[in-house]
Amino acid sequence: MAPPYKTGAFQRIHSSEHINSQSDHIKFTCEAEVDGQLPFLDTLVKRSKDGSLRISVYRKPTHTNQYLNFNSHQPLEHKWSVIRTLFHRADFMVTDPLDREKEISHVQSALQNCGYERWTFHKARKPKTTTTYNSSAANANTECKANITLPYVKETSEKRRRVFQEYGVFATFGPLTTLRKNLVALKDRTEKED
Repeated sequence: MAPPYKTGAFQRIHSSEHINSQSDHIKFTCEAEVDGQLPFLDTLVKRSKDGSLRISVYRKPTHTNQYLNFNSHQPLEHKWSVIRTLFHRADFMVTDPLDREKEISHVQSALQNCGYERWTFHKARKPKTTTTYNSSAANANTECKANITLPYVKETSEKRRRVFQEYGVFATFGPLTTLRKNLVALKDRTEKED
């Protein structure tokens, strides 16, 4: 029989106290399973009576289901990425088919509340036959001569990118302003002589 100081609960408390005493800046917590369930990162691991594990998506109680709004001023590929990422997580992380169906239904409902329409799900989940930048087979054979980053302006940026593609210049989009540009004041430059 193991001595009382070697039992699991005591060991967990003792080891977390030891780890947390190493630095004032990093604090670890130890979480025990409740009703055979344990959240780990963004997954919920469920232990069945036969010992097998089922994995589903975990959301904190404070989760609001707010994702990038479809009507926001962002490139369309960012909105496709939101859909693809959430559905990819449901398709490949959730182990039980019933849990997977519930997760897909939940994602669709949450995204519809953020302005995504049904056609966006079909378009985003359609298998890719060409790269993101090449919209036609003719462009797929175009040699890449340069890559540029353009400020994103709704509707006009996509048109400019198509024109650049014809000449082998591939464009990505960036924001017009960033928090860094608005908040960070750089120091005065030191003169070379100094």
